[in-house]
Amino acid sequence: MARIEVRVNEDTKSEWETYVEERPGIPSLSALVRIGVTDYIVEDSGEFEVEEKLIEQNSDLIEAVETVERQVGKTRADIIEEEEIVGLLNSALSAYFAPIYEDSGEFQTAGELVSEVDDEQ
Repeated sequence: MARIEVRVNEDTKSEWETYVEERPGIPSLSALVRIGVTDYIVEDSGEFEVEEKLIEQNSDLIEAVETVERQVGKTRADIIEEEEIVGLLNSALSAYFAPIYEDSGEFQTAGELVSEVDDEQ
């Protein structure tokens, strides 16, 4: 195997040694240099184009999912809660039946009727 000597200042060497110490997959400074040079050559040859396209597509998918999540959140905010529906029904039924039962004194709201039925069960 051929040897190549690389000269760097002490700060750079210290930075590289720290990097190697923090990453168990890189066994030595020599391995770091070999990996770096190989990556540079591969990147320069255009072999990373596929990876870059995949990263771009992944970003597009993440953006699309975030858009869907925002739309679902807005839709949920638009859904009427059960209590609100009961209130609307009470108002509508009261307005409809009030003239009929006003004189008899037997008028009950929809909520009162539901409670009465629930109590009977």
